[in-house]
Amino acid sequence: DLLDAVSVYDRILGLAALTGRRVGEIACSAKLQPIKDSNLKAIFEGQLKTKGRTDVLPYEIPLLHDYNAIAKSLTSVQESKPQFLANPALFNATAASKLSALVKKRFAGIFEGEKKTKDLRAIYALLAFNNFQEQEQSEFTTISVNKFFANILGHSVDDVVTCGSYIDFC
Repeated sequence: DLLDAVSVYDRILGLAALTGRRVGEIACSAKLQPIKDSNLKAIFEGQLKTKGRTDVLPYEIPLLHDYNAIAKSLTSVQESKPQFLANPALFNATAASKLSALVKKRFAGIFEGEKKTKDLRAIYALLAFNNFQEQEQSEFTTISVNKFFANILGHSVDDVVTCGSYIDFC
């Protein structure tokens, strides 16, 4: 329901929950391209927080909802707040407190503890692992939770440690 909400901030939360992208990426830099023959995957470009890496290329992410609905909502967010495009500092100064209040309200009763916008990324990662990890492995190999998280969250191929911080939910 958040994808079609009147409030742009509700739409940002919905997109963050269904794509695992940071709220700043949704508002400022995210671009999604469809993947042929898959309505539940996309190519993501526009990662923030690259820690100085120069090897960050567009990469495939699983989606927890239909690509077309997600793409439509993302376009509506970016068109309604063009001042945020390529301006994460303005977005954070303007939207952080609104999103913080809304996530507590919109996700009340859905997960335990104090709700934070960054929790949506962690929950997405776990749901994506539970729903898509079988597609990432062959008959002879399995993929670890940390490696799967690194792949879909855009972490360096050598960084499987950071992903441990996303394992807060079960």
